[in-house]
Amino acid sequence: MSFNEDWKKTEIENITINYDSERIPVSSRKRKKMQGEFPYYGAQGIIDYVNDFIFDGEYLLVAEDGANLETRKKDIAQVVDGKFWANNHVHILKTTKDYNLYYLKYYLNNKNISPYITGSAQPKLNQNNLNKIKIMLPSLKIQNAITNFLLLFDRKIENNNKINKTLEEMAQAIFKSWFIDFEPFQDGEFIESDLGMIPESWEVVPFENLFEFQKGKTPKNKSKEKKDGYLKYLTISVLSGKKTVYGEPTKNNTLVNENDVVMVMDGSSSGKIFFGTSGIVASTLAKLNIINDKISNGFIYLLAKYYEKEFMKNTTGSAVPHADKKYILNKKIAIPKDKSLLNDFNKSINDIRTKISLNKQENQSLKELRDSLLPKLMSGEIRVPLNKDAKEVN
Repeated sequence: MSFNEDWKKTEIENITINYDSERIPVSSRKRKKMQGEFPYYGAQGIIDYVNDFIFDGEYLLVAEDGANLETRKKDIAQVVDGKFWANNHVHILKTTKDYNLYYLKYYLNNKNISPYITGSAQPKLNQNNLNKIKIMLPSLKIQNAITNFLLLFDRKIENNNKINKTLEEMAQAIFKSWFIDFEPFQDGEFIESDLGMIPESWEVVPFENLFEFQKGKTPKNKSKEKKDGYLKYLTISVLSGKKTVYGEPTKNNTLVNENDVVMVMDGSSSGKIFFGTSGIVASTLAKLNIINDKISNGFIYLLAKYYEKEFMKNTTGSAVPHADKKYILNKKIAIPKDKSLLNDFNKSINDIRTKISLNKQENQSLKELRDSLLPKLMSGEIRVPLNKDAKEVN
């Protein structure tokens, strides 16, 4: 007997209830960001937090349009639980009896849905086509077993992300404590400076004495697929996880590794900081090269991150914003004259960055393993041991 002999084929409309019609339209153009209590979902996840909600409970959200339908660099389906609002760019579903909501999520994220997508310039998965997507379903017990197995990967990834968020906040708090509030040095003498009172053995230096900008350049050859010798081409979209593009590096290109700091120089995100990736820097970004042997890339990242909002607010240009290099390089910071003191700070930050990097590497391995197993689980090629007490995931 084949693994999937007892599986049945059906269409999504036969196993779900669609709540799209219950949405109250909200104009994104008129609505200001309210930063309220309830998440506001669109096609690619949370857009904002608002002051009211429409839905309360566990639902499956499926992208109706957007780039991720075409590139599949992001999942098109996600399960949300709680009070939330959703716009008209996402479908809202619940499964009927005997069907696991998470199983449907995994199935849709693994399935080739291109035959159901309309439009070329604006890919769209309308409600009628969503309903017609065919799905292979085992028994609820097998659905639950597969789901629980896959959730082991996702929960570990989620836990690593939470740890990294905490580590990131810890690093930023240490930076502020040292270089903004001078908390570890309050027992010592302070002197007057351009920045106010600073520890006696410290000095005020402009940013131009710490780092310089090295602008990126578009590689001659690019590809959507990974080729031998090609590296990631780091545009804003790539760094934000919206897509992946590769380029063939030349001696004229600016290359970075995961310890280098990158700043957006052109466009609406000018001044935004990225850290922890490697590849070819796009022409709209620049690498921040250290020119002071007292500091580390970790220091530069935390320094730039602390002033990120200020940099993004103080840009040049009217039609197209640009990061104001003169404004940035004229900024000043107080640092210890004693290099050994800075070495202590650099070591503590580098230790944190190492932990973050290891968690990212583990997440990448987990994603690759999960994604390789997922189609085999969904086809019945690989069986998950059944637990007689297996229950639907909550």
